[in-house]
Amino acid sequence: MRLLTLARDLRRRKARDRNALFVVEGVRAGEELARSALRIVGALTSPQLTSNARGTALRDALTARNIEVTDVSAAEFESASETETPQGILIIAEIPRRALQDYGLSDPARVLVLDGIQDPGNVGTLVRTAAALGATATARIIRRTMRKLGIRSIPVGQHAATREHPLGLTHREREVLDLICAGYTNADIAAHLVISTKTVDHHVSAVLAKLGVRSRTEAAAIAHRAGLGT
Repeated sequence: MRLLTLARDLRRRKARDRNALFVVEGVRAGEELARSALRIVGALTSPQLTSNARGTALRDALTARNIEVTDVSAAEFESASETETPQGILIIAEIPRRALQDYGLSDPARVLVLDGIQDPGNVGTLVRTAAALGATATARIIRRTMRKLGIRSIPVGQHAATREHPLGLTHREREVLDLICAGYTNADIAAHLVISTKTVDHHVSAVLAKLGVRSRTEAAAIAHRAGLGT
């Protein structure tokens, strides 16, 4: 049960830093990692994984590459998992060692550091916001790294309409700002646009970051001064 003990230990950040290892959970994240060039140390699986075809295919792909795969009970898997609804697979891989000088940054340089991202969907917003704030080198580095890791859904730079907008907002962000100006809560915005509240949270955070403010009231004030909003 070496991998089970290791996975439990890696729940602590100090252990991850000490061992230079990280953990991904879930079938989709596992597929992305398997397609990347990162070295996989091993995988922990529970019976739930083979209840669907993608889970079975992922396990078979890891085994075919002679990667150590340890099967454990559902209870044992939960003792190492950090998700509310485990999908039955947890993969351990080495953290790539990189330094700022490897990227040939200009001086001065704007750098965006991503750490502890819980929702991969946040990365797209971060890249677009970084580009909007002038951190173009950072945006390029993130995209290049994502390509090296085998990630397929890579956010692009700003569209023409975004660059032409007086506040540098995307179409969706403009919609969200209009509703903020109208006094809508995040739940109201989600219902109006037929998207999840979590997605609205991301859009609101992006709007506030681009406007350089901390509150919805400040954002609405800037919008009104720019002749925008309702």
